[in-house]
Amino acid sequence: MEESTAFIEAIKTGDVDQVAALLEQHPALVSARTEQGVSVIMLACYMQQTAVLEVLLAQKPTLTLHEAAAMGLTAQVAAWLDADPSSINSFTPDGFASLGLAAFFGRLETLTLLLERGAAVNTTSQNAIQVRPLHSAVAHRNPAVALQMAEQLLAHGVDVNVAQQGGWTPLHQAAAHNHTAMVDLLLQHGSDRTARSDDGKTPADMARQQGHTDLAHELALAET
Repeated sequence: MEESTAFIEAIKTGDVDQVAALLEQHPALVSARTEQGVSVIMLACYMQQTAVLEVLLAQKPTLTLHEAAAMGLTAQVAAWLDADPSSINSFTPDGFASLGLAAFFGRLETLTLLLERGAAVNTTSQNAIQVRPLHSAVAHRNPAVALQMAEQLLAHGVDVNVAQQGGWTPLHQAAAHNHTAMVDLLLQHGSDRTARSDDGKTPADMARQQGHTDLAHELALAET
C-alpha cells in the first residue's frame, strides 16, 4: 500500500525517475489504481504526464478500452469493440465513456471510429461535472481539432443546448474561449444564445467576462 501511494504521487508530480524505480522494484504497480479506481495510466493521461506515460507503457500493460481511447490508439479501440461491442458506452470508475475521453483529449480519429461504431453521443458523464462529448470537444485547446470534433458530433445528432455543471452550454464555452468559428457552427445548429448559466450569465456575458468584447457585442446584439 505504501509503495502504491508513493507511485501514484510520483505520477501526479511527473517524477519519472521515481516512477521507473518503483516499477523496477514492483512491476505490478503498472496495474495500480487510485482510491477512486482510476488506473495509473489514465491518471498519467489526466495529468498530462507524457514522459511518465511512456515509462508505464514500456511495461506493455494490457490497456482498457477507455485508456486506448484517451491515448488515441484507434486500432486498439477497434479491437476492443470487435471483441466486445457492448463495451462502447461503458464508463470508467470516475464516470467517463470512451467517446467523451476521445473528445476531451482531441483524438479525432478515435472519435470518428467510435461514432461509426454507434457510440451514444448524448451520454452524460456519471459524475458531478455532468459533461457530454460535445462539451469536451468544444473545450479542447486546439481550435481546429475542436471544430472538427464538434462538426462530427453535431452531424450525429447531439443536443446542442445541453448544460453541464454550472449550467454552461457548449455555446457558453465557445464564447468564453473566443472561438468564433465554433460559435458560428453552434448557432447554425440551433444553439440558444439567450441560455443562462446557473449564475445567470448568457454566452455574451461569458465572452465579455473574458475580455472578448467584439464577440460579446455580436452575441448581445443577436439576443435582442
